[in-house]
Amino acid sequence: TSLKITAANGDAIGAYTCKIKWGGIYIESDAASLAVLSIKTAPSITNVVRGSDAIFSCQTSGDSASVISFHLLSGDAINGTVLQSNDSASGDYSVTTTATLTLTNVTSNSSGYYYCTGVWEGRGNVSSDSAYLSILGIRVVTTHTWGHRAEWGVLGSIAYQDCISDGILRNNSDGDAYLDSNGDQVYTTVVIDWEWYSFITYSWHPVNSSKFTEGSSTIGTDGIRHSPLLIGPLELSDEGLALRCIITYADDASNNLIGGSETDDWKQIEVEHIYHLAVDVETIISGDSVEFICIANSAYEPDFTFYADGLEFDEVHYSNITGPNVSVNGSIYIATYSAKTVEATVINGGQTIKCEVDYGIAGVTSEEIEITTYYKCGNANVLGGAGDTIITYEIDSATYGTVKATASCPTNTSTSSYSLSVSDSSAEEVTCTKETGTYSPTYLAKCLEDVAIETGYVEQVWDITTLDFTVCDDASTGEFTEEIVASALITNDSLCGPFTKIPCLEDNECYIDANETGCSYDSSTEKLTIYVTVNFNESIYSVSDKSSKTDLNDTVIKFWDCTTNKRRRRGDVEKMLQLERLIMGNSTVMQTEVEEQPQLNTIVMLATLGLIIIIAILATIVIRSRRKKTKKTAQNDASNDRSNKIQRDC
Repeated sequence: TSLKITAANGDAIGAYTCKIKWGGIYIESDAASLAVLSIKTAPSITNVVRGSDAIFSCQTSGDSASVISFHLLSGDAINGTVLQSNDSASGDYSVTTTATLTLTNVTSNSSGYYYCTGVWEGRGNVSSDSAYLSILGIRVVTTHTWGHRAEWGVLGSIAYQDCISDGILRNNSDGDAYLDSNGDQVYTTVVIDWEWYSFITYSWHPVNSSKFTEGSSTIGTDGIRHSPLLIGPLELSDEGLALRCIITYADDASNNLIGGSETDDWKQIEVEHIYHLAVDVETIISGDSVEFICIANSAYEPDFTFYADGLEFDEVHYSNITGPNVSVNGSIYIATYSAKTVEATVINGGQTIKCEVDYGIAGVTSEEIEITTYYKCGNANVLGGAGDTIITYEIDSATYGTVKATASCPTNTSTSSYSLSVSDSSAEEVTCTKETGTYSPTYLAKCLEDVAIETGYVEQVWDITTLDFTVCDDASTGEFTEEIVASALITNDSLCGPFTKIPCLEDNECYIDANETGCSYDSSTEKLTIYVTVNFNESIYSVSDKSSKTDLNDTVIKFWDCTTNKRRRRGDVEKMLQLERLIMGNSTVMQTEVEEQPQLNTIVMLATLGLIIIIAILATIVIRSRRKKTKKTAQNDASNDRSNKIQRDC
């Protein structure tokens, strides 16, 4: 008979005998040894902290010692040390060979599936099942759960540093959890330490100030542990702060965890903030197009918003609003915002422009600048300066918009003279500044035109209703005809006429216009008009100057008793006496008019001679002359007597 053992393994190893029995009689063979060449103990799933040593064990069983080797399932070569021993010296029919593989300072590249092979020379070899080597430690990641890079933090906010590590044991390359004998996943036991680097002492120090707060570690469903460190509120002085975490894993032999420590690569804090906020125009004048520039650093593109006096840009102060337009250079983001100013803000003390940068959940930071929009004097109206005024403008580039307006007059001509009219509220030069937008003084001086005065006109109107004769009438006779009176008015005579009465004739500054000088008589009103026209040697532009040259100063232009008429008839003498009595006895019988330019000013002359004694004498003569005469000859005789009497009295 025969014994067949299928799928022989270590359990089949031993001494075998066979027994033949006949009834109560039997015989037993000598013992025969069965040795099974097998893997007695295969490598186990192992978790090792990065930087520590990983150890695999393998045992073979056979009737002799084997040579054990370790292999990676991927076929890659193994850089490790194998130590081997056996118990063949015991003399037992079964020989156990033991080997260990030590991998020093393991890295992430050391992970993989490992197996061992026992070789019995000339007899065959046996290989074990593979076991996975999992490398634990700090996970190298670029983001944390807040969706923001761990080394970044917003100015004034809390920065978040995260020490990310393996929180459970791994079973395979897929990252499945390793399960213990109870079917539960196994969590690692760790200690987390944080340190900051001093660039003064060039050494690392534990974080122990109020700026740092260590948060509680959490392990997610993915088996990743997050151990946070909160820093802040961040200041600009925290820029470049170097931090690192150190994680120490405890050994867990029952679950093949080889503990150890790993130190994270240190990271420097980048404080996210606004580097620069400015406007591209140094001095802003109403109507200018301006561009606001806001520069900030960030791990990712933030949202930029611009505000004016706390409100987003609107059409009140600005138009043609575009932006923000964002460009990037590395981690520097440049936002520009363009607009056209609409109105000046200088009257309100300027305007606050704010750039707000929103980093999402990480926080918000902002920066403000004060800008002032000044008035544009080019839009200001110059008041005054009408007519012939010539206005010139001068823009002062040094004061960014100041405009000076100057008034001037045309060049004088032969017929016109020009002069500026200046008052308390007007000036030859007015200035508009960007701070006010209006001109000061309020009005620009006006250029006045004075038309040349070429002639002067003087007339005297006589009320001769009391006379018994006419002057300058068709019925007038002797020295009182229009021709004789007109001749007297244009003749330079010391006793009569205007040459000793009108100042400009006395001073040789004018001359008589014979065609416009003479007399007229209105029979309906019995009024006599004596008029004189003079032409000035030089043009006069002032009405007062003209008046001074033609003012009679309350004197009378006599048109009788002239030097050229000394031989006269007796009747003319009587008429002259009546005229003398007329101007001395009644102050309202005669008016003098001096023509103004361009209208006439009437001057009522009070015709008095002021000689009391003469008035008294002539008053007596007037009384005598009013006696009634019955005959014309008697009147003539009496007139001659009175004339002689006057001459004797004088």
